[in-house]
Amino acid sequence: MPFPIRLAFIHPIWFVALAATLFIAPALTMNGDTGSVVAVAMMSVCAMLLPLGWAHGIYRGARLVLAKTNTVGPSRDWIFYIAEIGVICVPVLALGSNALRGSGGVMDGVFGFITLALVLSYFASLWLASAALVASEEGTPKIAVHKAVGTFLLMVYWMIGAWVLSRRLKALRAALETTGAVA
Repeated sequence: MPFPIRLAFIHPIWFVALAATLFIAPALTMNGDTGSVVAVAMMSVCAMLLPLGWAHGIYRGARLVLAKTNTVGPSRDWIFYIAEIGVICVPVLALGSNALRGSGGVMDGVFGFITLALVLSYFASLWLASAALVASEEGTPKIAVHKAVGTFLLMVYWMIGAWVLSRRLKALRAALETTGAVA
């Protein structure tokens, strides 16, 4: 089973513990020197990549289930990749925008546009994962929007969503193993 799909099926207690460690550790290690600033930036990036990787794994697993029923549409993995690359670039963009703050001109607009694109791709990724999960449960690409919205909200609030969605993710894993989509 590929890594992103395995990450989708991590037990909620480990998911929350890992996320809490990645969010709390930067606050405990920050003391102002260069090494701690770099460490805080890296841990913050990992903390933001964790729920995105979880959603990407759900998306890919649900698409594999739909592929066995020949009801899968075109892949939109590229949206996840844009969001993941964007999250990795956040510390650099933050430092660059702070250095140019108040200078006006084109660069302020460029940083604003890039930030908007990253935020939109992040939430679009969560929407794609929730829609794919609902579609795989229903066995059709035509989804009930209210179910997708509820799943999307659980993915946005992923600390709670990891627990609430665990039964649905177990069913997705069983469907993947039944169809033989992953080993």
